[in-house]
Amino acid sequence: MALDSNLVVDRLADNFVLQLGADFAPHRAFAVSALPEGIPVGRNTLQIEVSNAGSTVQTNPSTYLTGAGTNQNAAISVNEYSVTWQITSEEGLQGHRFASGPGKNANQLADKVWAVVSALMVTGTFSNADSSVAEASFAASHRQHLWASITGSSELHLVLSRLAMSGMLPSDKNSFQLSESGAYGFAGLHTASNWSAASSNVYGFAAAPQAFAVVHGVPARPDAVMASMSSAGRVETLNIPGGMAVEFSVWADPNTRILYASLALCYGAAVTDDNALTLQLTS
Repeated sequence: MALDSNLVVDRLADNFVLQLGADFAPHRAFAVSALPEGIPVGRNTLQIEVSNAGSTVQTNPSTYLTGAGTNQNAAISVNEYSVTWQITSEEGLQGHRFASGPGKNANQLADKVWAVVSALMVTGTFSNADSSVAEASFAASHRQHLWASITGSSELHLVLSRLAMSGMLPSDKNSFQLSESGAYGFAGLHTASNWSAASSNVYGFAAAPQAFAVVHGVPARPDAVMASMSSAGRVETLNIPGGMAVEFSVWADPNTRILYASLALCYGAAVTDDNALTLQLTS
C-alpha cells in the first residue's frame, strides 16, 4: 500500500526536529546569537559589535553623561551548509528509505556545522587549559577545575567527548541523574563526538555563552526562488530546540521521476571572549 507523501514528509520533519535538537545541543554552551532568531541569513561576512568592557559604576554621581564601556567588531564569515539526498518514485511510494534513511544526512550536516565552531577551539586562541589528562581518566577533580577556571559569568556549560563524559554517568538508579538541564554547577552538560577540527589534543571544554558570537538561520533566498521552490515541491523551516532553524525542502525532477530532499542552514562563528572558554586537553 502506498503511503501518503505528505504524511511521510510530516513524519520526517518531526524526526529531524528531534534529532537535530540533540545534535545541535552543544551549541547552546558557548554561543551568543548575534542576530534575532527567525531572520533568514545570507552568505556574507558580517561585522558584529560586541562589548568587551562595561562602564564604571559610579557612587553618588554628579553627572550621568559618562560611559566608558568599550566595544569591538567581530568579523563573522557566514556560509550556507546543505545536504541533499534522493530516492526513486517507487521507493517514495512505499516510504522506503525516504523516512528511515535520512538520519545519517542530518548527522553529517550537524557534524559540518560543529566543525565550523570547533575549528576555533585551538590552544593558540584560548590560553586557558585544564591540566592534561587522558579522556578515559577524566574525573571529578578535572570537572571542578574547569568550573573554577571561568569567572565573570553565572552560566557555564560543559561539553565533553563521549568517552570523557562516560565517567560521569550514573552507576545505579540511586546515582545522581545527569541531564542537559545541568548538574555539578553547570547550566548544561553536553557531548560532542567529532573533535577533528579542533587542536589535536582537545576533547572538551567549559564555556560561558560570551565565548563566541554566532550567526545562524535559514538561507536568505530571493522571493522568486522561494516561489519556484514552493511550486515545485515543499519548503518549510524547522525550528530546532535551542534556537537554531533549518530549511527542509522536498521536490521532484519531472524528467527522472526522482524525489529529492535537502536540509540547509547558514552558520558562522567568531571568538569574542578568549577568557570565557577553557579547553580540556589530553595528556
